[in-house]
Amino acid sequence: LNRIIDVFPAHQQNQIKSSLANSLVAVVAQRLLPTANGNSRVPSIEILLNHSSVSPLIREGKIFQLDNVIETSEQSGMILFEKYLSKLYDDGQITKQTAHSYAIRKNIITHLIP
Repeated sequence: LNRIIDVFPAHQQNQIKSSLANSLVAVVAQRLLPTANGNSRVPSIEILLNHSSVSPLIREGKIFQLDNVIETSEQSGMILFEKYLSKLYDDGQITKQTAHSYAIRKNIITHLIP
C-alpha cells in the first residue's frame, strides 16, 4: 500500500489514503518459491482483507499496523506471508532455507521455523 500511496505527490496522499480505505476490497501478494525438490515452483501468498479495523488504519496512514491486523485475523481469511511460508515448510513443499531467505519479517519466520 505504501508503494501506491508514495506514487502520488505529498499534497494528494491523504486523498489517496481515503480513496483506498473506501474502495479497497483486498490485497493479495504472491511470490513463486523453489520447491524442496528443486524441480518446480510453489506460490506463497499474503492476504489482507479490508474490513472495519483495516479501513481506519489505511485512512490514517498507519500502514505499519496492518501486519498486526493480518496476524490476528487469520480466522477471517487473512494470512501473513511468513505464516504461509511456515505451512509450506510443514507440508514439505519448501526447505527451511527457502522459508528463511524469502521471509519479509525475519523475526516472525525465526519464531515459526527456528
